[in-house]
Amino acid sequence: MKICEPSKCCGCMACEAVCPKNAIKGIKDEYGFTRPETDNTLCVECGLCQKVCPVNKKSSNGSLAAYAAYNKDTAVREKSSSGGIFALLAEDVLAEGGAVCGAGYDESFIPTHKIITDKKELDALLGSKYVQSETEGLWKQLKALLDGGKKVLFCGTPCQCAALTSYLGKEYDNLLKADIICHGVPSQKLWKSYLDSNFRDVKSVSFRDKSKGWHLFSVKVTHADGEYLETIHKNPYYRIFFGNNALRECCYECNFKGDGYESDITLGDFWGINRLYPQMNDDKGISAVIVRTEKGRKAFEKLSDRIKAKKCSAEDVARGNATLNKSSNRHPEREELMEMLKNDAPFERIAEKFGTPTAKSYVIKSEIKHRIMKIAGKILSLFKK
Repeated sequence: MKICEPSKCCGCMACEAVCPKNAIKGIKDEYGFTRPETDNTLCVECGLCQKVCPVNKKSSNGSLAAYAAYNKDTAVREKSSSGGIFALLAEDVLAEGGAVCGAGYDESFIPTHKIITDKKELDALLGSKYVQSETEGLWKQLKALLDGGKKVLFCGTPCQCAALTSYLGKEYDNLLKADIICHGVPSQKLWKSYLDSNFRDVKSVSFRDKSKGWHLFSVKVTHADGEYLETIHKNPYYRIFFGNNALRECCYECNFKGDGYESDITLGDFWGINRLYPQMNDDKGISAVIVRTEKGRKAFEKLSDRIKAKKCSAEDVARGNATLNKSSNRHPEREELMEMLKNDAPFERIAEKFGTPTAKSYVIKSEIKHRIMKIAGKILSLFKK
């Protein structure tokens, strides 16, 4: 049976989890996106898959407060994409004997959601993964933990948070949900094509290496032949991702923007921090934090002695994060890229067409601008002391 409009499917696989006949499984479509496939010989048309599908519903969490914040532990902050707030939320849950669920990598460096119960495993969940993560089979595991009384922190995209909420069907006091300000997700096929065409025997991947600064972040891949490090302005995968021509179809009309969040806390980068609190910007990463529920407020307040935070508004966050409230714009040549993926075109051909580096003059101007802002922030921080 038809679960939702195919163009709206976000690949969350809540339908698979709720099906009483195990009639729904995840498959990879021709572009490399996970989609549900129904075995009609098992399906009894009970309609539960349609009812649980988050895109068939309307989410409605607003915001109670917003902050610019960062973790005072510099080592953790440097390993994190922005200000290291997720790590602190996770540490608190783990310290209470709970479990943390977030996106990590499998053995092939394909993003997949993992559940951890030991702080030693936390590093694997830190940092952005600019690829859609696998969640098939996850929702049942989380429900079992919650029903068993274990405290759980879940972190994912807004549609994944909505999928978990819908699947559970009720609020759990022992569940804290955090989502991210999401740009949209490319397919695993594109990411695997990039890795396979450029690297041999990958050892580690960081999408947000900060060795050249938070503003000028880089992809860092450690592999058999050495170490690759390339900035956001030059790396072809980044250029394709931020060009909006490889995102999942539903990302161009996302249901989970504005007030369409189902989380307790939303996390992201506080781009534009220099307009609001320039003295905070040391180019090591600042988190945008939007508290959406009382549960989220209590969790964030527990971090007060371990963070540097300044109150702001959700509108302040949105000024530097357009996709907080609206979907990414569809690239006019997206269908051409999708056709190339469908036909297994080599990544080099895709990169030649869609991964052109940013103009060198723009990069130089950008670097100079951020260096000036960083120096200005340091000067202002001296006057604040």
